[in-house]
Amino acid sequence: MNIQFFAYLRGPEYANCKGLSLEGPSTLKELGLELSERFGEKFHDHFFNEDETAIGPKTIVIINGRKADFTGGLDTPLEADTTVLIFPIVAGG
Repeated sequence: MNIQFFAYLRGPEYANCKGLSLEGPSTLKELGLELSERFGEKFHDHFFNEDETAIGPKTIVIINGRKADFTGGLDTPLEADTTVLIFPIVAGG
């Protein structure tokens, strides 16, 4: 699957890359846990809410063009050809 990061999530304090390809995670939660293991606690705390039952309030995840909130949240199934976009909530003008 193809994972892409946007805005400050691309920076060295988080993913330190624009994107990557992975095989294996079968749900969005498994993907979040794998990325957290790879990128550390700060990424984990941004991706998940406090008890890992939902996507964190400062994160938007798009799966194949649809917001994860409308595809099953963390239970969303992922396949090899899935594209996952991970955005921080940002404001500005």
